Amino acid sequence: MKYCLHNNINWVSLEAIDVIKEEPFLWGEAQIDPGHVFKKLGTKSRTMYMLDVPITYKGKIDDMLLFDVDGSSEQNWYAVLFYVNKDTLLARSKDNAFYDIKR
Repeated sequence: MKYCLHNNINWVSLEAIDVIKEEPFLWGEAQIDPGHVFKKLGTKSRTMYMLDVPITYKGKIDDMLLFDVDGSSEQNWYAVLFYVNKDTLLARSKDNAFYDIKR
């Protein structure tokens, strides 16, 4: 697995040994299944994750939630958010800098 930070988005490129589990995760009271499309995550502007294009949940590896951004998964690149609990995700925005995304 290779990590990259580009345009304040944490990206991961998977290798042959990395297996995406196509499992749902809880976001608030909602179960989010692979294939779910988001325009934004979070409710407050300070704790919101939003890109210029919709993102599609593809699955997870451990506590990493993997998202396709405008066809990025076709090139084996996924945007990554870290699952903390049903009300909180973490997004990496800079080297050694994270912010929380609140439901």
